[in-house]
Amino acid sequence: MKKIKHKFKAEIHLGLLVIIVALLFLNFVSNFIIFKAKSSQREADINYLNTVAIAVSRNIGKELTPQITGEVIDEYKQTYRLSSLFLIPSTPKDNSLETRRLWFQTIVRNLPAGQISEIASKLLAADIENLTRGRNNEYFYVYPIESTNGRKLLVLSKNNNDLAFLDDASQIVLIVSAIIILGLAIVYFWFYRFILSPFRKMKNEAINAGRELENIDDDVESMILEYQKIIDELKIKEAELTFLNEVIRRKADSLEQYNLFLVDSMVSGVITLDNSGVIININKAARKILCLTDEEFNGKQYEQLNNFNYEIQAAVSKTLADNVSHSYQEYQFKTAENKNLTAGVTIFAIYDNNTNKIGASILFHDLTELKQLRKELEQKNQLVALGEMSAGLAHQLRNSLGAILGYCNLIMKKMTNINMDTKSIKSLEAETKEAEVLISRFLNFARPLEYNPEQNNIVKLIEEIIENFKINGKNSKIEYIIDCNNLEEKTVIIDSLLIKQAITNIIENAVIAYGDDSGQVIIKLSKEHNYLKLSISDFAGGITDDNLDNIFTPFYSTSPSGTGLGLSLTKKIIDLHNGRVLVNS
Repeated sequence: MKKIKHKFKAEIHLGLLVIIVALLFLNFVSNFIIFKAKSSQREADINYLNTVAIAVSRNIGKELTPQITGEVIDEYKQTYRLSSLFLIPSTPKDNSLETRRLWFQTIVRNLPAGQISEIASKLLAADIENLTRGRNNEYFYVYPIESTNGRKLLVLSKNNNDLAFLDDASQIVLIVSAIIILGLAIVYFWFYRFILSPFRKMKNEAINAGRELENIDDDVESMILEYQKIIDELKIKEAELTFLNEVIRRKADSLEQYNLFLVDSMVSGVITLDNSGVIININKAARKILCLTDEEFNGKQYEQLNNFNYEIQAAVSKTLADNVSHSYQEYQFKTAENKNLTAGVTIFAIYDNNTNKIGASILFHDLTELKQLRKELEQKNQLVALGEMSAGLAHQLRNSLGAILGYCNLIMKKMTNINMDTKSIKSLEAETKEAEVLISRFLNFARPLEYNPEQNNIVKLIEEIIENFKINGKNSKIEYIIDCNNLEEKTVIIDSLLIKQAITNIIENAVIAYGDDSGQVIIKLSKEHNYLKLSISDFAGGITDDNLDNIFTPFYSTSPSGTGLGLSLTKKIIDLHNGRVLVNS
């Protein structure tokens, strides 16, 4: 960049001088306009008074005496709009002030006594045939008249407010112009120093701050060059900061997305709240467990989650109010679809880097399936213990029943030989045989099952079971419906005899539940993950909650003729196939 010495100082000087010249020009123009207006007005008044003087001189005659009566003067004044009119009997020899003074002393005795002072001021100050200002707005004109008795002077006066205003304005403008010129000179030097003062201070501050300035006498140019350097440096820093900010923003976005993905990928339900209890986020697992839509409750109060019972809501409120975290505890609550859930819930406060509480989080796990597995494990353990305990007892009872049957046969023979009634002995024999059958069934249930898996068509197997029910004719009003539309692969590896027995037991319970009434039994087959899902439904009234927990317990039956082993054996068979039996009434 080319450096111009004193460039900015010269521009400041030039600017100030241009302002001063402009003001002086305006002052000159205003004076010129006033002068021209005043000259034009004076010229008009001189012409007018000269015309009046000529007219008066003609009217008064060449032989007129110096005295003019008051009536004539008043007539002239009114006719020509004059303020005064005087006729002087002679004229001075020359126009000098001393000659005029001596001349006036010789004629003063011939003048009106009451007007001597006024006439004297006009005669001594006036120029012949020229307009002279008198008192206030009065202007007078002295005109010589030639006569046989010598020259005389005619003094005419007229009031002119416009000309007086222009004369006064001209003087005022002249005085003001002088003051303005003097003021401009003072302001010029003060303003010049005032303008450059901040730049000098900035230059000193920059030097004190360790900045290396250009060696230029012009402080303004030096600071402008320094300012340009600072701007260039700031642009470089801005580019660096923009790059760093973009890197940080990407990292922050990446970290935020990572955290969101992390929370959303958790198998546990997570609900995040702010300090006022407003729901910030519900992760995918929580929405799935509670059967909620994606954004159904975002931005709403957690109390609007009707899934949580009073105990959970009270714990959340205490955490938000008192920063008290609640350790793991199991609660019962319902989903949006009114299904019962068992969940392990942990509630804790969330803090920022400055240990300020910014909200709370509800972490919960669905324990419904685990609870079911616990229950199934307890049932298995009960069955194992019951089988081990009762196996020996069953064998002993079976031996005892065999001895009883033997004695019954001996007694029956003896009673037959002596012609006694054997009806009671036959009843005892029947009851003993029935007890022996029951014990045999129990032993079959208690002993390990023989498991022979092979590929079978599950649909054909169910059709055979349904056909057997129709042939037996226990209830011809029952309609059997098989729904396997969603099942693509119908071949499964099972023990057909055991599975047939298990499914028969379940369908038989459904048929017994209808009694003699008509109804439907729906068998639905579908694939769920890697399992075959077999659903058997009836509409005969369901199972009460009190009985629902005991239906797989051996010897538990609500039917007077039932043994209570059918569903227990069914569950044992399904467990043997690594399956599960779930009941929903």
